[in-house]
Amino acid sequence: MRFPARRAIFRENFHPDAADRYSGTDQPHAGIHPAVEEARLFVDFPEGYGNRMVVDRAFAVAGAGRRVAIEVTDITSAAGFVREGLGVSMLPAFAVRDDTGLILKRVSDAELEWPLGVAVSALRQPSAAARALLALIGESAA
Repeated sequence: MRFPARRAIFRENFHPDAADRYSGTDQPHAGIHPAVEEARLFVDFPEGYGNRMVVDRAFAVAGAGRRVAIEVTDITSAAGFVREGLGVSMLPAFAVRDDTGLILKRVSDAELEWPLGVAVSALRQPSAAARALLALIGESAA
């Protein structure tokens, strides 16, 4: 069995997004343990999603547990749940288009990096349109 070839587009650092009532301090950075203590509940993605695996791994390395109260499948909708005070979420910056009602803090004590990539078939050549798209992606990622 041959697996698809993968091509990295970019890597994005995650931010913990906290609703105002979970702000704790006015520091621009947060740690894994304080985030757990302040938040109590998390908005996250279903198990098996790449972004969930990145966050789960960081919490496991830190020896911190957390309770996921809401699972979402749309990365941009997570900030809306946080904005309504339903928990905190670890999100890449591009997923937070509107930070109204949110407090964004960079995680300072864990490596939370989400890779975004493109997979192409290892069994057949991409179409002309797909090759053109991959070329554009390559240019913009450089």
